[in-house]
Order: sequence, then C-alpha cells, then structure tokens
Amino acid sequence: MTDPFASLVSPVFQTVLNLQQRLEAGENPPLGPEREQIVIALDEAARKAGISSQLSHDFELAKHALVYWIDEILINSPWSHALEWRQQILEWDIYQERLRADRFFEKAHEAEVLANTDPLETYYLCVALGFRGKFVESQPELRAWAERIYNRIASSGLQPEKFLPDETLEREPLSPLPGQSILLAVSVLVSITALITLACFVLAVHPR
Repeated sequence: MTDPFASLVSPVFQTVLNLQQRLEAGENPPLGPEREQIVIALDEAARKAGISSQLSHDFELAKHALVYWIDEILINSPWSHALEWRQQILEWDIYQERLRADRFFEKAHEAEVLANTDPLETYYLCVALGFRGKFVESQPELRAWAERIYNRIASSGLQPEKFLPDETLEREPLSPLPGQSILLAVSVLVSITALITLACFVLAVHPR
C-alpha cells in the first residue's frame, strides 16, 4: 500500500480497533461520541483524499470496505449499544442501503480490476480483521476469495501475508484477533514488520 493511501485509511482502522480493544477490556462507552469519532475519521480521510482526483476515486472505493467492516465489527461486538448500531448503521446513513454482505464483495471486484491495488488492499485487510459478509458460513469460499486477492496484489509486485491456511481444517471458524494483537495487525498499512502479525493470525485461529 502506498504511503499516501495508508495515511488515509490507517486513522480509520485505528479509531475502530481502539474502540474494539476497549470493548473487549470491558468498557462500555456511550454510542454518540464513539460514532462521532468514527465519522470524523472517515470525513477527514475523504477530505485529505481530495488533493487529487485519482486519490479521491480510490479512497471512495475503499471507503465502502471501511464502512461495511465497521458496521459488521460493531454489530457483532460485546458492546451494549451493538443493537442500536445495527439500527443506525453507517451504510444506511452514507449509502442508503443495507446490503453490505454482498456489496462488500461486489465493490472488492471493482477494486480488483484497477491497476492500483491500494483500494483492494483495504478490502483484503478488512477481511483479515474480521469482515465475513456473505461468506460468514462458508469458510472455503472465503479462503478462495482471499487466495485470489492475495495473488492479485502479489502480481502487482507486493506480497501481503496470507492469513488463511492453505488446506481446509476442521477447526473453529475464523474470527478477528482480540485486543493488542488486532491493533498490531493494522500496522501492516505502514510497516512491513506487521506482516508477522497476519501470519500469527493463522496460528491464533488454527493452532496446530
């Protein structure tokens, strides 16, 4: 991922993952201020992307991934306001839709055909950080999708870390890493050392 694009999406990831970490630690913050911080992070990223038409276009596509991921992560969180979030999802406020399970992968396909892989890497990372959508009950299909996206990104000269095993295993379904580990995972946006974290994702979810 290019540095300019990472500077757009990283604060959004960090804002949400910080909230998720606090929820897993037993905190129960009020809905309003947390939602406001997330919206501000998205709006600030869009503002910064406006410096060029190409960056703006790419971020708008990646923003879909972020919005769908945020909604799914928080709806399925231990937060006492998870039901309220479900009733007031960002997807509806921004896109007037409730179709994230399918729309995520439709938009990911749009990103897949672009020469620039920045938006596609955002989709890949959202799945690494817990988005499942229509594949929530179909791990083989999720694995096939992740393999294809991995190969597409790698073909551009990059090589993101795989976070799914090569073979089908009868183990617990994939889930996001908790706490500090998931915060480390997002640093893949800005540091190659965080590729180790995504490798650890496999070990954490599929212990041998």
